[in-house]
Amino acid sequence: MTTMNETATEVRHDSTWKRLETKRWGVLQYREEDLITFPFGLLGFEHLHRWALFVAEDHPPFQWMVSIDDPDVAFVVVDPLIICPDYAPKVSRRELEHLQVESLDDLRLLSIVTLGRTPEESTINLSGPLFINVKKKIGKQVVLLSSQYPTKFPILKKEQP
Repeated sequence: MTTMNETATEVRHDSTWKRLETKRWGVLQYREEDLITFPFGLLGFEHLHRWALFVAEDHPPFQWMVSIDDPDVAFVVVDPLIICPDYAPKVSRRELEHLQVESLDDLRLLSIVTLGRTPEESTINLSGPLFINVKKKIGKQVVLLSSQYPTKFPILKKEQP
């Protein structure tokens, strides 16, 4: 995984690095072995299967998840446990079978961020988490059946009066 700033300023000439032309960032570089495959795509983007994560260097812990199949499609993602520490989505074994998970330690959890006009208006989607098998580089977006978690959970807690 590389950072957005690294890719913009440093051109790698090693043959293991591939170039991705984007309108937003110019040329990004990634390695094929770092790609995450979402066999079923994401909701609304079922036709996009290959994705790369890039660290948003100026905004940790956020990352950009950029589609290799259509570089103009990208999402800001974050580990939802950073925003909502008690987040514990319940997922069936059947849902995880597609990920070929051998150990729960192999799973990484991400949520898609919706950026608002201000940081206070920005939210994360807790009802459609992304599960990633970090060893096999396979991902799946799961729609939770429980209404316990909202699609628009505020990133920042509102100040109490």
